Amino acid sequence: MPTRRKTNKLIDILEEHEQGFSEFQNTIVSKLRSLLMLINNNPLLNDKNTDKEYGFVHDLKYKLEESNSLHITKEEMLKCNKLWKKYYLPNII
Repeated sequence: MPTRRKTNKLIDILEEHEQGFSEFQNTIVSKLRSLLMLINNNPLLNDKNTDKEYGFVHDLKYKLEESNSLHITKEEMLKCNKLWKKYYLPNII
């Protein structure tokens, strides 16, 4: 049976609740920055949805950077995980 390579999903970091809040928030923002770079640097998947997806991640990152609290929903994290898979996997092939 083939083994799957483990990826760092945004939802995985929620389990690391022992971290301090600012470190926790910085971790999420850092992962969102990485996702923005993947979306922006992937010419193979440049379609009409790319701008919407980039805008979604950018707005989410901005919201987290500007707020003093962590307001990210499960749906937002799941969407980011789907985008990570969409844009990350073509880069490793």
